Amino acid sequence: MRRLSRLEVLTGVVLGLDDAVPVLAADARRPVEAWEHLLVPLLERGSCFVAFSGGRDSTAILAIATNVARAHGLEEPIPITLRFPGVEGAEESAYQDAVVAHLALRRWEQLEPGDSLDVFGEVATGLSRRFGALYPGNVHFVVPMAERARGGTLLIGIGGDEVMSGHAEHALAATLRGRRLPGRAALRALLARSTRRLGAHARARHDVLPHFPWLAPRVRAAFARALVEDQREDPLFADRLLLRRTQRLNYVRRAMADVELVASSYGTRVAFPFLDARFVARVAGRLGGAGFATRAQTMASVFAGEYPAAWFEARPKAYFDGAFWTPLASRVARSLDVSPLAEFLDERALREHWASPRPKGNTYILAKYLRLLVF
Repeated sequence: MRRLSRLEVLTGVVLGLDDAVPVLAADARRPVEAWEHLLVPLLERGSCFVAFSGGRDSTAILAIATNVARAHGLEEPIPITLRFPGVEGAEESAYQDAVVAHLALRRWEQLEPGDSLDVFGEVATGLSRRFGALYPGNVHFVVPMAERARGGTLLIGIGGDEVMSGHAEHALAATLRGRRLPGRAALRALLARSTRRLGAHARARHDVLPHFPWLAPRVRAAFARALVEDQREDPLFADRLLLRRTQRLNYVRRAMADVELVASSYGTRVAFPFLDARFVARVAGRLGGAGFATRAQTMASVFAGEYPAAWFEARPKAYFDGAFWTPLASRVARSLDVSPLAEFLDERALREHWASPRPKGNTYILAKYLRLLVF
């Protein structure tokens, strides 16, 4: 993989599409059968682990992998869960316990990394020294799981947010495909879409850039231009959006590559079921042009009958900022030398941001990059 660009390091954002990823054709067959084709060979190899947070994506992988293993008389998958007692927002044990109990799994690896996954800790710094800047900024979360799964395969839910999301323009797409009667909502959506390019740069600066206060003015302007260009081609219909854009997103492909790099350095294979080409093509076939309005509806259509319907529903999303930005990060950030990138940064804004209760994950790559320059 190419090195991250300066703009990517500064913003923590990877834009664009990976042209090396072919545009797939929609497939009308059952999506879950694609996972069976993927999972059986992996389960046959031996120990197969699932990075299991209790969220909807990791729950789907664990449930389907368990069903497949039992149907084929293979060793059951082993969930691996990172738990962070006392970290605000990171508590998902109720969901985790309910899923594992329902599946009646005999083995469950529960790890408590404590503050070892701090962005300036030994784990993250060791990876930076070895591989340079990696994406995403919290990619070092893979390390404790890869260590435990050494010699086996680790299934990770990267891509679930993208592939299974509800279609933001469902109403308009459904109207144009004849699945919904024309109405004012569809007309407003059509007008908004037709005028989207007008004033796009101003909207990017107004709506997005305030979330990146640490960028110097000229970098913010360059980033705004890049954001507008990134949205230049955005198919209306859900199946085309998934096949032509979503599964080719650079940030998704980059995350896959860097997670695989980290895991393989610990002797662990990784697989990403949501981004399996056969699965993506079949999800597109299930979506059609209109798609579904919500993620729960998408998941219910794709995984109906495979596990309890309640698991499809939205739930409070956990966040793990406190596991990556601990008091250690706050102390180091106060004295971190930012002069190597001073011309691209608003140093005062950056330090104020790092002193806030929850610095954005977008700054983790920048923080680790600057730390790496010290060594």
